[in-house]
Amino acid sequence: MAQIRIAVPCWGDLISPVFDVAQNLLLVDISDGVETGRQNLSMAGMQVPVKVEAIRNSGVDAVICGAISGMFVSMLTSNRIKVQPWNSGKVDEIIQAVLQDRLSDPRYCMPGCRRRRCRWGWGRR
Repeated sequence: MAQIRIAVPCWGDLISPVFDVAQNLLLVDISDGVETGRQNLSMAGMQVPVKVEAIRNSGVDAVICGAISGMFVSMLTSNRIKVQPWNSGKVDEIIQAVLQDRLSDPRYCMPGCRRRRCRWGWGRR
């Protein structure tokens, strides 16, 4: 049984456009392609190292986000957290795309990002 926990930064019902300044993360538990739970993680007022520690301590396996700084990517991946950046759209649609393995669909790519340039994939560890 494959279980993962993803984190999606939220800005209202949308994926936050910039991960570095996001104040809220939606943590979604997935087991064998089915969502099994959700919880919120507030990162309001936290500095970057504290955010990374909170994400790691929450058991997050992967972050799905919009724009993100290279420093943040490095800190997350050094903690064995996969990063899938340059996504945009409604949070629930992004989660459904993950569940259905459709996140690579261009409709979820941030405006102005070309797929080849902006898609890093799950492999940046």
